[in-house]
Amino acid sequence: MSVLSVKFWAPRRALLAALLCAQLIAGVVTVAAVGPAAGGATEADHTDAVFRSAHAGSCLTWQPEPPQRPAFVQCSSPHLFEVVNAVQGDGDQESCAVSGRRYLGPRYDPNGRFAYGLLRSVGAESSGPRISLCGLQLPGPNGQQLPFRGQVAEQDQSRVWPPGTCLGADMKGGQTGLVPIDCAEPHSVEVVGPIDLSEHFHDGPPPSDAEQEEVLRPACVTMAAAYLAPKTLAASALTLSHRPIGPASWSAGSHQVLCTLAPRTPGPMTGSVKAPGGATAVPAPVAVHPVAPLPPATTATTVASTSNAPTTAAAPAVAPSTAAAPAPSSSSSSSAATQTAEAPSPAVTETTVPPAPPASPVDNPAHPPLAPPAEPAAPAEPAPPSHVLEIPGLAPITLPWAPPPL
Repeated sequence: MSVLSVKFWAPRRALLAALLCAQLIAGVVTVAAVGPAAGGATEADHTDAVFRSAHAGSCLTWQPEPPQRPAFVQCSSPHLFEVVNAVQGDGDQESCAVSGRRYLGPRYDPNGRFAYGLLRSVGAESSGPRISLCGLQLPGPNGQQLPFRGQVAEQDQSRVWPPGTCLGADMKGGQTGLVPIDCAEPHSVEVVGPIDLSEHFHDGPPPSDAEQEEVLRPACVTMAAAYLAPKTLAASALTLSHRPIGPASWSAGSHQVLCTLAPRTPGPMTGSVKAPGGATAVPAPVAVHPVAPLPPATTATTVASTSNAPTTAAAPAVAPSTAAAPAPSSSSSSSAATQTAEAPSPAVTETTVPPAPPASPVDNPAHPPLAPPAEPAAPAEPAPPSHVLEIPGLAPITLPWAPPPL
């Protein structure tokens, strides 16, 4: 006897929308529930009896390693599965979604931390139709379920976790949303703590986002200051975030909001921000994929021939960085061509290179300045007589033996 557990998230908005896109938001995991071979029919009969005896409100658990034999436990004890309905046959995700909403009624939170699940018995050798169980689970890392106490309808379903919990995408289990993971692994946020809004809003309709912000903003700031001490939030590379509760979740009894810390530069981080000495987490490096050199940039303004700035420049080498890289500029009047590196942030900063200043004649070796215009030639002086000798720097000397000119 084995059990397959197919887990998927409860619809976040209208039930119809969730039914139409259930396959898109589903996470699939397999939980084997195989008894030891030596047990023979005894283990198979035990598992089959659990499936046939379970009903809405039953709580089940099993050990994480094989053999994983489901067993009944008190709902006040830690358990992994709360049954909402037992169906004949293999069952399906859509029917479990309908059964779950009917089971929770007004306590259904479309944004809660619990997920619908399906336990399906396969390979049954006993007589009678196959039985499958629809239920509620608390998703954990690596596609596993986390134990919880009490029935879901009796507790706050807010997505809150203890302070110091690191939340990230379930890369191994393929689950949707953020789940608790080891802080040594790359993760998205670190939990500072929850704020219980039921202490501020007692009766009446669900509070608006603006009303919640008046409470959440100062409360999260105060909590983060105590969490990061002796360092301050302003001196760190972190940002504080929270999300108000929607009307549907508030009406279902979810009244807690989680305050979290994340890097200011979008991207994962490794390690806990509450390190010894208050050291902040170091953002994990983002791999930079090789990029072919860019073609020469097209300039919007023709560069004058007397400019000493080149019209193109080689693309600079890009070093791994979590900061957003500058986008290539096609509107600069000079020509520095930049290369873009992928960054997690959707916002891209643009750097425009200022135009080169006009080159002065003195600074431009390619075009030396022209020589000043030549002065007009002085009229030629008459040649001295043949018996007169002129030596530069001396007065004319008359040769006595030379005959005078005719």
